[in-house]
Amino acid sequence: MEIKDIEKLAKLARIELREEEKPGSEPVWSIEEGITKWYLMNLADGKITDDIEEVHLNIVCQPDTPVKKTVKPEQLSECRAKMEVHIKNTYLKQIQATQLCPKPELTCWMELT
Repeated sequence: MEIKDIEKLAKLARIELREEEKPGSEPVWSIEEGITKWYLMNLADGKITDDIEEVHLNIVCQPDTPVKKTVKPEQLSECRAKMEVHIKNTYLKQIQATQLCPKPELTCWMELT
């Protein structure tokens, strides 16, 4: 799609593009939009990966796949704590986050069987 087509569609839909959304503009860093990362923890060995392809291969399913819950709530709490430590020791150290940086949020998790 060409630049003029994107601008024309935005006008038709009565959408006002922010400056950073206009074709050809430089991306703008924003705390509000933040970064989204996917993690996968293997409960058998405790290993954590953020390789999106590996995560995808493990979570792909059909809409009619039945939901099963086999992990106890206490174990899920332990997993969350381990994941938060992992994020602190990997991502936050990688970006050299200071006390003034926004804290990461672990917003959802799911049990895989």
